Amino acid sequence: MSRSILLIIKNSLRKSSKNIIFYFLFFLLFPLFKNVYALENNLYNIEKQEKILNGSIASLNLNDIKKIAKNTTVQIEGNIPGVGVLVERKGIIFSRGKKRYTVITSWNVVANSKNNIITIITPDGVEHNINKKSIERIGNIDLAVLSFFSTNSYSSAKIADKKKAAKDNDIYIAGFPFPESAQTDRNFNFVNGKIIANANISITDGYQMMYSAKISQGMKGSALFNIDGELIGIHSNSILGNEINEQLLKAINIKINTGIPISYYIQFNTGESVSGDNTAKTSDDYLLQAKQLIGIKGNERKIIRLTTRSLDLSRTAPGYFYRAFAKDALKDYNGAVEDLNEAIKIDNNQFAYYFNRGVSKDHLEDHKGAISDYKKSIEFNPDNEVIYFKLGDSKFKIGDFKASINDFTRAIEIKPNYGYAFRKRGAAKGNIDDIFGAIVDFSSAIRIEPNDYKAYAMRGDAKELIEDFNGSINDTSKAISINPNYSYSYRIRGLSKRRLGENKKAILDFTSAIENDPIDKDSYAYRGVTYEKLDMIEKACSDWREAAYLGHKDSKDWVKDQCL
Repeated sequence: MSRSILLIIKNSLRKSSKNIIFYFLFFLLFPLFKNVYALENNLYNIEKQEKILNGSIASLNLNDIKKIAKNTTVQIEGNIPGVGVLVERKGIIFSRGKKRYTVITSWNVVANSKNNIITIITPDGVEHNINKKSIERIGNIDLAVLSFFSTNSYSSAKIADKKKAAKDNDIYIAGFPFPESAQTDRNFNFVNGKIIANANISITDGYQMMYSAKISQGMKGSALFNIDGELIGIHSNSILGNEINEQLLKAINIKINTGIPISYYIQFNTGESVSGDNTAKTSDDYLLQAKQLIGIKGNERKIIRLTTRSLDLSRTAPGYFYRAFAKDALKDYNGAVEDLNEAIKIDNNQFAYYFNRGVSKDHLEDHKGAISDYKKSIEFNPDNEVIYFKLGDSKFKIGDFKASINDFTRAIEIKPNYGYAFRKRGAAKGNIDDIFGAIVDFSSAIRIEPNDYKAYAMRGDAKELIEDFNGSINDTSKAISINPNYSYSYRIRGLSKRRLGENKKAILDFTSAIENDPIDKDSYAYRGVTYEKLDMIEKACSDWREAAYLGHKDSKDWVKDQCL
């Protein structure tokens, strides 16, 4: 533009000496032309950016998309540091007046901002204070818009058609993660991944997108771009997928990212009602509906119905995982293992698939298979005490007590107050005749969890073995006071009472043990022996016959030798 004006002036001067006034105008307006020229260059760069934004798939390479992302992504500093994306610019671009810019981010980034200053840092490094009155939540989902004013000119992201964000499509995430320990600044980060699901159905907080990508902490609110460099959504959460629910002793979540489709902003911006569809129609819809119900007791059959519909339309590893989780809860362990096998075929890089398959195999008494899965789980998650506990427990069940002690010890090293690991290690030590070591571990378990009735009963058992019968009776009586329905406590107390010559009291305890566990073959056998000591051979034979029927080997010989 400025170059064109200069040419006009020069040509005019050549044509007529009478146009001397142009000299005056030229020198008077030259500083203005310089400013116009600078604005023209700025405009040219932004127009070039917008041409890229409007380009075809073939015209964009990875560097083009990264450039778009870098020029439209902003850093948000406040109570919760986050990221946002420029989506709208109002005002004449080459005007020296202020222009109003709109930013989309996660609602959670700005939700608690009343008493905190929020600053937007634009791609040129300039900090802009936010008018808190401009912050507005989009419907009831985890999205917010906010705005700032600036005389500078910035690019805004082109918003994509929702149809351009389907399963297996490439996706690009741009943001500013939290700095490493040695750094203080949040540097721009650009990563790629693939869409796993993008539902149309309404999901809590709008978390309808699932995608794979290695996203660092601090990128909440980051823009999600497609291969056209268009904005398709906002990043909400990155789930590490290596946590184990302590109550269920299973992994609930998988390593996955969730986001919110840009369609909600489109609805908001056009004045429509901000909502998703009410009826599931696609594989993704059914999958995301099932995901919402994981870990909520009583929804297992519904989860199976939803995931089966989803898998019928499209096979996905998360679909098999969620269905396996529900099947395991319903004790369909074979079905759970089969589904997890399929999940691993599709994606063999998920901790949760291996760990939960190990849990299901344990239920099927495939302890060697469980051991293999727990060992694989450790490769993903080497510092989780529960994995070592489960690994040690499986080794315990196949009689590899020394190896199980090592695993329980590792669990205790990770979590020194892990009472269950102390108790289980004590049991393993008892099985290799380290009775005093077992008593020490049972005592540690009780110190950590004073109501651990099993630890009291096991310590009572160990004390009975070293002939501390009164100590055994005290411990088992404590266990009974905590849980009067635990058969094992009565049986051990009965043994100690019998060793003290209190046979009638012992019979009462063996009887209580049997009442609480009608298939307790050991209590039948011990009560039979006690009846024998009281010369009540008929009752002794009756108990031995029942014990033999339940599989007690010695009772078979006693019946053969002493009973008609």
